[in-house]
Amino acid sequence: MSMGAIILQHCDVRLASERDIIMVHGMHGVTVGDIRNQKADLEMNQHITDDWAHFLAARNTSEDLRYHDPAYWLNLLDDDYPHYLFGAEALKQGLLDEVI
Repeated sequence: MSMGAIILQHCDVRLASERDIIMVHGMHGVTVGDIRNQKADLEMNQHITDDWAHFLAARNTSEDLRYHDPAYWLNLLDDDYPHYLFGAEALKQGLLDEVI
């Protein structure tokens, strides 16, 4: 997930312009170590992804209730494919309070 999108969700008022881009994507990276270390990394990443999905759903202000469901966000965060949302689309999906 883009840390910019996570930081934005922690703001009291979430603003962006029409041309601003909010990017949502899952984790990616490299793991090292033996199988036990790799399993621990995977479990941590899954836990963090689940936390982010629940946070995005709980913080959501969209009138469309599907964006209030953590499963919607888990589906987007399942891989590192970037989902780019311009201001109006981010507002529609409940990630913004206002487009300025």
